[in-house]
Amino acid sequence: MHEKLLDLMAYAAAPANSTLSVEDRAVAILMLLLQGKNAEARQAFFSDSKITKELRPAVAKALNESFLFGKNLEWTNHGVNRTFRFWSEEEKKGYMALAAGLIDCLKLLSPHVTFGFGAILGIVRDRNFIAHDDDLDLLIAMEPSTFTQAKAVLKEHLTAHGYTCHGENHSHFGVTLNQGRAVDVFIGFREADRVSWFPSRRKSLAWDSVFPASSLDWYGQTIPIPRNTDAYLEGTYGSDWRTPVSVWSHPWNIAEYRDIL
Repeated sequence: MHEKLLDLMAYAAAPANSTLSVEDRAVAILMLLLQGKNAEARQAFFSDSKITKELRPAVAKALNESFLFGKNLEWTNHGVNRTFRFWSEEEKKGYMALAAGLIDCLKLLSPHVTFGFGAILGIVRDRNFIAHDDDLDLLIAMEPSTFTQAKAVLKEHLTAHGYTCHGENHSHFGVTLNQGRAVDVFIGFREADRVSWFPSRRKSLAWDSVFPASSLDWYGQTIPIPRNTDAYLEGTYGSDWRTPVSVWSHPWNIAEYRDIL
């Protein structure tokens, strides 16, 4: 027993070198969560080759049901967060109002702005915010350039209007107003009759399936959504997008975008 405890405690330092079973690895991650070491737990979860992509949903489910749900928290691709399943309707309305204000600001820079990724998946499939998600995603199509140049233009524009841009991601910022909740803003470029937003596949969407955007009344706001939501969701998540998946990953193939970084 003593030796097993030592193995569990040593797990976070070198997950790849551990001889623990998958079940014990899940226990070791739970121990990290109990200690409040959420970042270390996430690092171990995603770096451990023994917790394969196929096993991740089951491990995440076990962590959630055994501990995190009781704290109004959930294991997600973004880490441990208070997901939308724990939000009140008033909190959702407030967050949507924040996103609507940001959309108005973005449209001063480009007319091509819409909700995307999990926000649209929730609206179309779940008729709600996705329970296991924890933020909203906006898409903006900007004049063709590089992500570095476009991010600089976007950051300057948002900063001038009182927003703060966070993160060193290739093509998106987390954007806050007055230290409030962040909304993710993803930059994309039109390429002939195609458009895409990393981390999706490049040129994965027909331009006219996204823009000009349609509109929808949602949580007290009139919001832009892709012109053809089904085509957008299939191009982004695949033909099985109607089937909920709690731990899912985009392609993240930055090599496809290397010439426009």
